[in-house]
Formats: sequence, C-alpha cells, structure tokens
Amino acid sequence: MDLARWLHDGFGVSLTETTVGRELKKQGYVKLTARPRQHTQNEYAMEGFKKGGFAAELAKVKAALPSGTPIEVWFQSLP
Repeated sequence: MDLARWLHDGFGVSLTETTVGRELKKQGYVKLTARPRQHTQNEYAMEGFKKGGFAAELAKVKAALPSGTPIEVWFQSLP
C-alpha cells in the first residue's frame, strides 16, 4: 500500500509522496527497491561466473603476460 495513502486513511493526514519521502529521509530512513533483472539473463553463464569462471580465465590471461602488464577488462551488455 502507498505510504501517503496509509497516512491519510489511518490518521487523516494528506501529504504528497515527495513530502513523505523527504520527511522519512530526514529521520534516516532509505527507500529500498528490488534490483531490476535483465530479461535476457543466461542462468548457466551466471553460475559459471559465480563459480570462479571469470577469475580463472583472468588468472590464465595474467599468467601468459609479462609481470606488471596492466590488464583492462571490458564488459558489454546484451541488447
């Protein structure tokens, strides 16, 4: 339920959502929202990444390079 509506229904106080948010922020509260999920996520690729797939591949690349060579890592999001 909307917090501004809850305040109105429960206490008869009419406040905008912006005002409610500003007052809660002053009190130290923060708005928590769910992190969006990309609809094209590949579950197998995610598991491979979590299980050290990326770290293992990076270690292989680093081992093949001379010591002290900087490594740049680039990521591309899928359309």
